[in-house]
Parts: sequence; structure tokens; C-alpha cells
Amino acid sequence: MRQHLLLLAESPQGFVRHCGTQGRGQFTVDFKPLMESLRQVEVDAVIEQTFGRHGLRLTRILRAKGKLDEKTLPGLALMKKSDVQGKMLALQMAGFVDVQEVPRDNSRTANRTMFFWFFDATRVDNQLMDDVYKTMLRCLQTLDVQRHRERNILSFVDRKDVKGKEEEVMTAEHYNKYSQFLDLQSKLLGQVMRLDELISVFKDY
Repeated sequence: MRQHLLLLAESPQGFVRHCGTQGRGQFTVDFKPLMESLRQVEVDAVIEQTFGRHGLRLTRILRAKGKLDEKTLPGLALMKKSDVQGKMLALQMAGFVDVQEVPRDNSRTANRTMFFWFFDATRVDNQLMDDVYKTMLRCLQTLDVQRHRERNILSFVDRKDVKGKEEEVMTAEHYNKYSQFLDLQSKLLGQVMRLDELISVFKDY
């Protein structure tokens, strides 16, 4: 047990912290920094899934460095300027990064303006939650539409004399439709459950 706890204490995620001097030492869980770390992991996973490893690399750089001049990013990310511009625009459109314009003088012309990209973690968390709620709603709406579409079959299989004997009493065509509905329902509800777990990480802890 002690060896397992020591391994957890060495993790950069900060699952537990080794503290105290009584006996063989004590371990504690610092929930606030741990949950912040887990939320960051979830955000990174969404960014990588949506924008690829280059998108994740750019957001991690901004998270670590703060606001950066657009001319600095390509060198830090080891990416071409055009690739950085395209990826940052996509990230901005999705609400994961934003840009601040700082004019060098009162002319406010483009060639006399500096552009600083930044990553606002709080806003990104809120944006992610908004996207998650919308996705959950779409899943449930899709399920309602499918239930209405297959309402006759679902009403039939709900009969007491049919339950448990669906394949025996239904035609092949209707049973296939019923099986397809069950498969779709399982996938949609599974997705809703996964999204609900994600919401718990951001809202419940």
C-alpha cells in the first residue's frame, strides 16, 4: 500500500501528497489542485481531439507563457507561420483562444499594431461546458426523434406477451429495426453518460 501511495505522490498530476513525520509518514489529497489538474487534462483532450497535436501544442504554450506576440508563436511551437495562423484562427473561432490588439501609436493601422494571442482558462472551461450541454441536448433530441419514428415497434415490444420473445414473434424486418434502435439508443445514452461525467469534473468537485 505504501509503495502505491508513494508512486501516486510522485505523479505530476498530484494525486496524493506525502506529508507528516509521524510513524512512517502520512498522505493527503489536495482536492483543489488535483481537480484543476484533471480539468486541464479534459480540456487538453478535447483540444487535441478537435484540433490535433499542433492545436494542443499551441494552447499549452499560451497557457504556460501567457500573452504572446503572433510573431513569437511559430518559433516556440516549431511550426510554420502559415500553419500557426490557420490553427490559431480555428481555435479562436471555437472560443479556445483570443487575440488582443495593441496599437503602437494612435494611427491604429495594421502594420503599426501588435497582436497578442492568449488562453483564458476560465472562459475556455465555460465554453467547453456550453458545448457539452448542447451536445447532450442534441443526443437526447435525436433519441426522442428515433423513439417517435419507431413508436409502433416500441409499443409492440412493450406488450407483456412479447417481452423476452421479441425475435420469436417479430418479423425479421421489424426485429432488425428494433435491434438497430436499441444499438443507437445505447450509443446515445452512453455518450450522454460520458458527457455527464465530464460535467461532474468541472461542476461538482
